[in-house]
Amino acid sequence: MQEDIHVVSPSLLSYEVTSALRRKVVRGIMSYEDARRSLEAVSSLDIEFFDPPELSIRAYDIAFRFNLSTTYDAHYLAVAEILECEFWTSDERLYNTISGSFHNLCWIG
Repeated sequence: MQEDIHVVSPSLLSYEVTSALRRKVVRGIMSYEDARRSLEAVSSLDIEFFDPPELSIRAYDIAFRFNLSTTYDAHYLAVAEILECEFWTSDERLYNTISGSFHNLCWIG
């Protein structure tokens, strides 16, 4: 964001961030107030949510192609595939699973 990079994500990101913060509160890792402030901070980021009608179909096909057990990551991959942009991940298992077959995949770590 500091480098003026356009960030695009499926709307799923909002639900995943909210859920992750809630889990931290339930586990006692974060206070309610800190999690809420974090959620407000994330909500204020300049992220474009991209959810065309064909996104879930593309995600389903990607999950099948790479034998992914769920379609969560596949939705992010589908956004990158549709927009022909990079997909950055810190998920080492995902990266190792598809790095040779998905040319837009980049490793954060």
